[in-house]
Amino acid sequence: MASPLSQAQIQALPVTSVPLKTGDLFFCAGTSAESRIIEDFTRSPWSHCGVVWVTAEVGHVLFLEAVDRYGVRLTPASKYLTAVNGELYDGPVLFARSSTVTPAGTKAMIQFGCDQLTDPYSTREIIRIGARIALGIGRAKPEDGWICSELAAACLRSAGHVVATEYGYVTPADLWSDVAVSLLGRAA
Repeated sequence: MASPLSQAQIQALPVTSVPLKTGDLFFCAGTSAESRIIEDFTRSPWSHCGVVWVTAEVGHVLFLEAVDRYGVRLTPASKYLTAVNGELYDGPVLFARSSTVTPAGTKAMIQFGCDQLTDPYSTREIIRIGARIALGIGRAKPEDGWICSELAAACLRSAGHVVATEYGYVTPADLWSDVAVSLLGRAA
């Protein structure tokens, strides 16, 4: 299990070069108002997460993610980790690895993730999760699109790793606190 971290502890982690593998996870602790709302509702320092895809053929690291304006997409890690138009991602980016994902599982994760590309992001699902958090109730399955943490959890599930969750939906905090997930380091 990756140790619980406060915002101050995340900020205090040194920025290092992190040796990434396809199937690793990334976690973001954004500082925007939207990020803070997500962090507050989920009682977590994490506002966003996804799956790492290292493309040796072209020498790039890509992030498989679900975002509100675009749905499921692959994003170059450089959009988070190096200045783009003079700006970096608006908060720390950390990487973690599940000890249960095998090479065959990694392939299954990426195949599953590719099949989800261009699927919609579910703003309604965020609202429903917010209501379920407020009311203390869970749910059975995603209904009309992806949110970042449920996409990452579904990728892990395709590799045979089921992320435990208390409420029937997966948050970035659920992924982070999974017993098989461990911190690799902070990249930004």
